Amino acid sequence: MQLNEIKPGLQYALLSQTGPVHAPLFVMSVEVNGQVFEGSGPTKKKAKLHAAEKALRSFVQFPNASEAHLAMGRTLSANTDFTSDQADFPDTLFNGFETPDRSDAPFYLGSNGDDSFSSSGDLSLAASPAPAGLAQPPLPGPPPFPPPSGKNPVMILNELRPGLKYDFLSESGESHAKSFVMSVVVDGQFFEGSGRNKKLAKARAAQSALATIFNLHLDQTPSRQPIPSEGLQLHLPQVLADAVARLVLDKFGDLTDNFSSPHARRKVLAGIVMTTGTDVKDAKVISVSTGTKCINGEYMSDRGLALNDCHAEIVARRSLLRFLYTQLELYLNSKDDQKRSIFQKSERGGFRLKESVQFHLYISTSPCGDARIFSPHEPILEGTRPSAQQVATSRGDW
Repeated sequence: MQLNEIKPGLQYALLSQTGPVHAPLFVMSVEVNGQVFEGSGPTKKKAKLHAAEKALRSFVQFPNASEAHLAMGRTLSANTDFTSDQADFPDTLFNGFETPDRSDAPFYLGSNGDDSFSSSGDLSLAASPAPAGLAQPPLPGPPPFPPPSGKNPVMILNELRPGLKYDFLSESGESHAKSFVMSVVVDGQFFEGSGRNKKLAKARAAQSALATIFNLHLDQTPSRQPIPSEGLQLHLPQVLADAVARLVLDKFGDLTDNFSSPHARRKVLAGIVMTTGTDVKDAKVISVSTGTKCINGEYMSDRGLALNDCHAEIVARRSLLRFLYTQLELYLNSKDDQKRSIFQKSERGGFRLKESVQFHLYISTSPCGDARIFSPHEPILEGTRPSAQQVATSRGDW
């Protein structure tokens, strides 16, 4: 089936049939690019399958995409339109996409200068050294491949490198918001993936290996971006988001005795992480906070003994402000302390963050607003619009 997707119209030939009637042995052959591959089995179907497997192994033995193209005898058309709904190209495994247009390119995190966000023409998940500065866009990598339809990254990687073993590294988070980390070693390279369950974590690890070794870029949805093996590059938004979430969850687990404290239950978690370069290994958790969206009326205090409607993200922001004031005081203490501070003098007067310093907010649930009240996945009914005041009142916000 897979070989037929790559090279449709192949003809299999029966070479021989030996053995007794109750235990026959068939030998089938197939010719691909002038090379004959043979397979044997107790039935013609299994013999064809073994011949196809040998043909596929000859394609995937090459370490990179260009060699695989040469082995397949394929050349990419520069005018192929990959944006059309109807794909007229059957080679869904080894044919690559064109480089995406810069107008549709995603953003990467830039410097703290006037142009904080820039557009990158191509994003690659290869395990390569980070660029010298975030102000420069990453170098474009080789064009990615479209995935075989109906197969997840683990299945595809297992076909390319059979017998791989996935290792469970860690588990964090509360029972309703777990985060698992899995790893796999492919061709001597270590790849890691995280997700809300072990299956998704394995898929992310496999996807990272496919992107790095075979240049196969599969599912590009934000929730399934893989984690590179050597340092988390900040121009990959979802990779950075996963790393920030894990740092906040790990810190909260340390503070609550691995989430066993009563303070860790049934609350919204928020945190702010500071990065000072392109590697998240140098990231620092600035604040971790919990809070509730609202308190029922019977539990509200009118004596000023409790803080009502305490949102976790608001408490995290207050902690960040205290940290910023501390860094300002550090800058004004002495010249030696100025080097340790995250601030520097601004040409326009006042202070600004140093080029490499950035802050990232994590919230365990969607923040308050229409995005939380009206789900984008719910069907839209013409002529009906819920009353925002009624919904907010029923939730206890007013």
